[in-house]
Amino acid sequence: MEKKDYLLYSIPLIIIVGLYLFYYFTPLEMHTFPTIIGYISSLSSVIMVLVYLLTNSRQLEIMNKQLDEMQSSRNLQYQPLIILDDCEVQLQAPRYYSGPKTEFKKMELITRLFFRGSVANIGNSPAISIVFIPKISRITENEVLIKSIGRRVECLSLKEDVSEVISFPFLDYDNVIIEYLLERTHFTMESSILYKNALGQPFKQNIAYNIGLWEPGPDKLEQIEKGREFVKSSIKIIKTIEIDYGDKIEDYETLTKINKREEASEIIKELNEKIISKIGGDEINMFIDIVTGSFKVLAITESEYQNELLSYYETIIEYISDDAQ
Repeated sequence: MEKKDYLLYSIPLIIIVGLYLFYYFTPLEMHTFPTIIGYISSLSSVIMVLVYLLTNSRQLEIMNKQLDEMQSSRNLQYQPLIILDDCEVQLQAPRYYSGPKTEFKKMELITRLFFRGSVANIGNSPAISIVFIPKISRITENEVLIKSIGRRVECLSLKEDVSEVISFPFLDYDNVIIEYLLERTHFTMESSILYKNALGQPFKQNIAYNIGLWEPGPDKLEQIEKGREFVKSSIKIIKTIEIDYGDKIEDYETLTKINKREEASEIIKELNEKIISKIGGDEINMFIDIVTGSFKVLAITESEYQNELLSYYETIIEYISDDAQ
């Protein structure tokens, strides 16, 4: 119920209660016309005070809203705008790494995907405390396949010729990207970008990319075939590597147990050379295109900014936790 509604109900209530008290507590000999007129005048004064207080309070509310709008408008006039340009994506062939999860006593077969781009600020205000939070999802469902550790940039100036190259490494320990690409040729990479302007106003910027094995088109048959062969060969390596090179894997574990790191590293190098030779290449460049209508910029509150930052810290914690296992 608004204040004006309270006033509408309170005025007749004050009149009724006031008249009741007048007739109940005032002696009968004082129930004269001048006395009644004076009492009604007093009640009117009380009502006028209530109306005055209500009017002033509403004026203060309006003034506060106007001040908030003026401050918000001033903050929004200083609008950074972050762009990722010259983007490229490379999908690396699965290869062995000395695994931190097992305290480097076992090898881990990991597929890596790198997203790189030049970051620049084309807005009208410097951007500070910029945080990039990327993730890869299925193309048709909102299911996250894998996250990359977030990246943070302290400041981006307004100079058009100044840009910073940023890279997001997706470390696919379970090789879900390769297996997904066997079924579908494209996936989605979404990136939330959090930043503030020079006055401390937080913003959230969303953008999504379609990433595929090849660029659509009838003249891309060679690229299509190359992408398919890369994925099929990678899947075959993942499924058969422990059978084909089980003795080498055991040798690595034996050498690490007796602390012969250099000899163990040579086994990793040898296995990776054989893997790349069988697949027919070290990596492939993937096609990338912005999802139509995915680019959005929102002004958010400080509390919303802090809540969004939790996603950034969660990815860091997940990576640290994985490495500690």
